[in-house]
Amino acid sequence: MTWVSLALVAFGVADLVRARNGRMPLGSAPLAGVLTLALLAVVTGVHGAADLVALLVTAGGLMGWVATSRRTQADGRRAWLPLGLFAALVVALLGFSGFASVPDGPLAGWLRWADLPWATDVSASRVLLLTGLASFNLATGNVIVRLVLLAIGALRSDQVVAAQSASADPQPADRLKGGRLLGPMERLVILGLGLAGEYGAASIVIAAKGLLRFPEIQAAARTSPAPPSSRVGIDDVTEYFLVGSFVSWLVALGSLALAR
Repeated sequence: MTWVSLALVAFGVADLVRARNGRMPLGSAPLAGVLTLALLAVVTGVHGAADLVALLVTAGGLMGWVATSRRTQADGRRAWLPLGLFAALVVALLGFSGFASVPDGPLAGWLRWADLPWATDVSASRVLLLTGLASFNLATGNVIVRLVLLAIGALRSDQVVAAQSASADPQPADRLKGGRLLGPMERLVILGLGLAGEYGAASIVIAAKGLLRFPEIQAAARTSPAPPSSRVGIDDVTEYFLVGSFVSWLVALGSLALAR
């Protein structure tokens, strides 16, 4: 799991950087991800021959992920390409994980020296994995959800939104506010509760989201029961909510499966 953990942290950092809505230079996201990958390899002592090959593959996959997912969000096409690239990279890293070095280095030394109460029996491998899953759910999970919504037409590309800027309601997301913030929070809460063994509490979080969103969906039904093609109606909002929620939950549950 060492290589997968490193990849998840790097992807999460890259997607956090590009989530700043264009306020950063175009190449800053992949650069931040690659630099994070290199830094983690140093502090964890992962520098064997097989490790270097895996890190180069991960760096190439990261740059491909950023480029293809950015293009898909812009034009709404070929959403399968970044999703397939990410899945192929994770499968490849898992498949050859037996060649990976065990994380040690300065990170393990610091954990032993710090003697943190919550990290008494926690290895550097575990800390690296949990850090990767947290950063992945915080940022990359949002990108995955958006790509799936674009693939099924529940979300419109940036180009379409720009062309319809004069429309009063161009996106289903405009009816359900806060999704980009609630999604990461929800995934992190599910992951944390799952790691603590509180599966019942995690299911309550999932149910609570539906209850909280129900009034907004009802409002969409009352305001536009039969919208023209240029506007957003209840069917669009419901599809956006259901598909986006299920994909987000799958991301969180998949992360929990890796952590367990």
